[in-house]
Amino acid sequence: MKGSAVGFGLSVSVSLALGLLCAGTAAAQNNTKLGTGALSSITTGHDDTALGFNALHDNTTGFENTSTGADALENNVDGFDNTACGFSALQMNTSGFKNTATGCPPSHRIPPA
Repeated sequence: MKGSAVGFGLSVSVSLALGLLCAGTAAAQNNTKLGTGALSSITTGHDDTALGFNALHDNTTGFENTSTGADALENNVDGFDNTACGFSALQMNTSGFKNTATGCPPSHRIPPA
């Protein structure tokens, strides 16, 4: 159904959000998050997926990013089309685009663009 949102919340000691419009504002469309702190700063970014503690934490306007793992793409603000898989993968990326990293440090130490 067009224009509908499906999701659920579970509150124990952490929050869980799945589905459309579960993360961010009405301007931030088609984002999915799972994990404490994941996509917590989103404002207008769209089509982002964050799975893990603080994944895409600082992302505000970045779009089409995929992060899987604790702290993956954590500092990304406006970078786009990045894929990070693994603990701290691309953690220091802030505005880079079209990067792919798999694994843990030192792959997260790519300097900002």
